[in-house]
Amino acid sequence: MQPTGFILPSRIIGLFFLLPAIGSAALAIWFYTSASHFLSHATSVPGIVTALKPSTSSDGTTYLAEFEYTDTAGQKRNGVSSWSSNPPRYAVGDAVEVLYLPIDPKTAQLRSFGELWLGTLICSILVVPPLVASAIFLWLIPFTIRRVWPAKEALRPA
Repeated sequence: MQPTGFILPSRIIGLFFLLPAIGSAALAIWFYTSASHFLSHATSVPGIVTALKPSTSSDGTTYLAEFEYTDTAGQKRNGVSSWSSNPPRYAVGDAVEVLYLPIDPKTAQLRSFGELWLGTLICSILVVPPLVASAIFLWLIPFTIRRVWPAKEALRPA
């Protein structure tokens, strides 16, 4: 088999690596637009951490912050953070900033990097490895094969 016979399989493999890159990029964009939309429409109010809720998994125990806040209508409400950690990021009694949508106070979440942007960051990082692999298989390998190995005609004796 001539070295140029590896170009098509290389490109097919590159396309398979491109699929997870596109999926991760789409998720990163979705997380980013969701967080941006939430931030642009959310109301900020002070809150207080009322409890630490343990969340047990095979990796150990992490803690979710349960918090209480008063919405702009004066009604006391409760919420639970969506991001857990060990050690806990908050202690009971800590003052926190709570964001919520006035049309749906159940959407309350703490204003923190993890709550708002962690999904975007993780998906953005997950784009890089398959994108690099895809570039190698789609471009670098075919380019190298064409440049390094002589063409079929050059191999024939004169």
